[in-house]
Amino acid sequence: MEKALYHLCTNENHSDIFISEYDFRTAINIMALCLSLFNGLELYSFEFMSNHLHMLISGSRDEIDSFFRLYVKTLSKFFGAENNPKDVSDLSF
Repeated sequence: MEKALYHLCTNENHSDIFISEYDFRTAINIMALCLSLFNGLELYSFEFMSNHLHMLISGSRDEIDSFFRLYVKTLSKFFGAENNPKDVSDLSF
């Protein structure tokens, strides 16, 4: 393997984020859209829990950081557009 492989996990002490099927589906679609902007990343697996998420991803640390920041920003905009009070701005891995 040429690139480093990372297991990312957000804080498990976060309040619930992904509650409905709609939340899960939208979060997965946003992840795919954000990931498509980073050619140097490969996502091997992911798991969404109600209050956190896991990813197994390879690529440069800088690209992974940029991808994750974009993902959180986009997810936050989605919840805001849906008038959903969930705050994901503090999600980090």
